[in-house]
Amino acid sequence: MTPPSEHLLLTGPRGVGKSMIGRLLCERLDRTFIDLDDLALSITGRATVHDVWQTGGEPAWRGAERDAFAQCLAITEPVVIALGGGAVMVDEIADAIRRGQAKGRTKVIYLRATPQTLQARLTADPGDRPSLTGDDPAAEIGRVLARREPTYRGLADAVIDV
Repeated sequence: MTPPSEHLLLTGPRGVGKSMIGRLLCERLDRTFIDLDDLALSITGRATVHDVWQTGGEPAWRGAERDAFAQCLAITEPVVIALGGGAVMVDEIADAIRRGQAKGRTKVIYLRATPQTLQARLTADPGDRPSLTGDDPAAEIGRVLARREPTYRGLADAVIDV
């Protein structure tokens, strides 16, 4: 089986497993894996996502995501990209995804999980995830997911329950 020639974009909320699944998918498809959060963090020159949010707030982080995503789209060979949970909420990123889909250059896979599953995962492993609402990241996931779900679904070429 020949792997598809488009970039595969994994989207979904924090804690759904985009990075883990992305790495496994790359092994199977013999592709390069890119974690957009890692690339965006390297662009900022900061040590942690929390540090970016504390010093520049959400606009600094979203700008770094936008710049990182533009770098990813410039890669000619097909790659697997794990998008940050909020990356698709950035208009420029969502528009670039739609343009890529229209040209047959990107496919989006929405990894979906229940708020309860996500909350349990984020409680067990909070990682370097800043609060988006001022609440604990595990406690806020239901509200954040409800706000982002229409965008995840609207961009998805496929939805996979994890």
